[in-house]
Amino acid sequence: MRYLFLIKTNLVQSISFSVTAEKIRSVCNQNNLDYELVYTSFLGEEEEVVRKFLNEFPERPLRVIVCGNFESLHFAVNGLVDNKDVELGFIPCDGNYDFFSSFPQIPVSKITNIEALLNGRAVDIDLVKINKRYCVTVAYLGMDTNLSWFGLQLLRFCRWCSFFHFNQQWFRRVFNFSLLLLDTQPKTIRVCVNGYAVFNNTYTIVAFANTQKYGTGTFCAPLAKIDDGLVDLVFVRKLSLRAFLKMAGIYWKGLIAENEFARNFVEYRHCMNIEVETPEPTFIAMDTVVYLYDHQFHIQTIPAALRLLLPM
Repeated sequence: MRYLFLIKTNLVQSISFSVTAEKIRSVCNQNNLDYELVYTSFLGEEEEVVRKFLNEFPERPLRVIVCGNFESLHFAVNGLVDNKDVELGFIPCDGNYDFFSSFPQIPVSKITNIEALLNGRAVDIDLVKINKRYCVTVAYLGMDTNLSWFGLQLLRFCRWCSFFHFNQQWFRRVFNFSLLLLDTQPKTIRVCVNGYAVFNNTYTIVAFANTQKYGTGTFCAPLAKIDDGLVDLVFVRKLSLRAFLKMAGIYWKGLIAENEFARNFVEYRHCMNIEVETPEPTFIAMDTVVYLYDHQFHIQTIPAALRLLLPM
């Protein structure tokens, strides 16, 4: 078994727990593992490194361990696509454990434990494919997409600002509220499920969820399962300021599927294939990474597309 460890350098310097190169080397040397450790820094570098690693070591088995954030996981997965015999592990180094809400049986103490991960077990999980790119957690457009784009730009230019890094969720909430006050231009979208149009309306947020949460701590899809072969479609209609203030807590706490007030504004469906049309090119965030898509794009679930290594 050969291991590739990817460490996001700008994150490791600010974390309080010991997911460091020294710790990884110590554990691997103690267990006589065949491993390679690579630091990544620029956006998308993980995908390039993983593809190169797979080409250099075509023999199996292989394991790729990502020590980073949702962006790191996103690009590593897109580098691993079509290699189902390679196992992927994830250690969140930004203190955001939202991804593991899909695995409530895993204690928080083990999520960042390297030994527990190396001794873990692999399970099959689904991926969501949007045109040619793959998403592990949630893809979304609307207000939260603007937020993700803003956050990426701010982090690129203000990585030195530790205050922002440790108060990201607070900044996100403030920015979301600001967007609502400033965003007076209604956005429209047409959504077809299995060939039938189900929405043709203005919206605040539209999410295509493989997991229950995404990188802002938002509990957008409380019924989503990462291995059910389905993508959860969450459509939040255009909200007034008054409705938004009431909906905000309901949406972020994951109560949209059961709250009576939310049902007036939210459509929630389980799907396999979705066609989306917008009147103009639209930003879509996948695992918090923002892409610009044309007027039409296709979304589908790829069942059991990835072998995910879970700590034990």
